Amino acid sequence: MTLFVDTGTWPIVRLTMPEQVPDAEAEAHVEQLQAVYALEEPFVLFMAGAELPRHSPVFMQAYGSWAMASMEVQRRLCRGAVRIEPDAGLRAAYRERAAAAARAHPQPYAYEIVADEVEDEGLAGRWLANRP
Repeated sequence: MTLFVDTGTWPIVRLTMPEQVPDAEAEAHVEQLQAVYALEEPFVLFMAGAELPRHSPVFMQAYGSWAMASMEVQRRLCRGAVRIEPDAGLRAAYRERAAAAARAHPQPYAYEIVADEVEDEGLAGRWLANRP
């Protein structure tokens, strides 16, 4: 199984979304997310990979259920999520989809799309420093 969540640079958590999650691995991917929140410590997500995996209905069902059930703990512990996208056109498209998602559903934490890792790390540092 591909590493979905990497906590090796804590409090930065790197989440790499695969293009597809095989049904047999769906629950293990969600368990990796649950393990991060079980630490009960503030963190920032650095997101990479696919926005959401395609052709992964078992994962999407499990992930969606987990996300709705864990909204409070996400709000409390995740200081924000950030995606690096060097391409300005793709960055704008991500921002547009993120804004539409935020209008449609409550978001538990801030989500930004940035151009590079320098901007990424600066934002993460501010989020971690400014939240109780």
